[in-house]
This record gives sequence, C-alpha cells and structure tokens, in this order.
Amino acid sequence: MNRIAKIVIVLLICGTASAVLVSAVDRYALKPNLAREDVLTAYKAGQLKADSTNTIVLPDKWAIASEDGKAYLRIDDQNISWILFVTKHNGKTFSGYLACPTANKSGNHGMVDVNYPPAGGLVTVKVSRMLSPWYYEVASKKP
Repeated sequence: MNRIAKIVIVLLICGTASAVLVSAVDRYALKPNLAREDVLTAYKAGQLKADSTNTIVLPDKWAIASEDGKAYLRIDDQNISWILFVTKHNGKTFSGYLACPTANKSGNHGMVDVNYPPAGGLVTVKVSRMLSPWYYEVASKKP
C-alpha cells in the first residue's frame, strides 16, 4: 500500500470517529440541556402544568430532557419552585438535574427535598454541583 492510500485511510478513520463523537455530544449533552432550558422557559410562561402528583409530562419535543420524559415539580415552604429532571435511575436511587425557575436565594445548596413519585414522593437529594444559580446536578441519597 502506498503512502497516499495510507493517509487517505487514516483520514477516513479520523473523520468517521470525529463525526461519531460530535453526534454523541449533540445527542447526549447538548439536546437534553437545550430541552431542559426550553421546559424551564415554558414553565415560567405558564405553558406547562403539573398533574395531581406534581408531575409534568413533557411534550415529545422536550422529552429528551429526562430519562422518562417527565419533570417533577415541588414548591417548597419558601414558595421556591424546584423542577427535577431524572437522567439516571436504579430502583429508588437516581441522579439528574434540578432547576429552580427563579435564582435560588435560600442558600440551601447542600440538600434539597424534591418531588419524585416513583421513589415514594418527597425525596431528599444531595447537590453534587451547582451549575448556575438556576441549575444543580443532584443525586438521591442511598435508601
């Protein structure tokens, strides 16, 4: 095999790997994050409503925002709304993102009680990382 053929093969392999990587980043990171932003905007505008269990069934275009196509709403004692997007679950333990439609000024950044009916209703989650005053990466405590 001559040198040009080897270079073409390497470029094809690298180009394909790059395309696969870009597609994965788009599907598993960018699109879900954009969908969560859209859900938050629609909730603040009154376009999304929760049912009797405080579950918001997401429209198809935003279902990618969570693993189960749902968001879980809780309004706490200080009238702060929390919207949970579960991205991974294993039985009653889960992880995901917690959004606060208005910047959380409560100072409660360690543990937050959220609504998650599949795990029995009110569940305490630990904030793993504060992404912004509106978004947190969270995980449930082990049962």
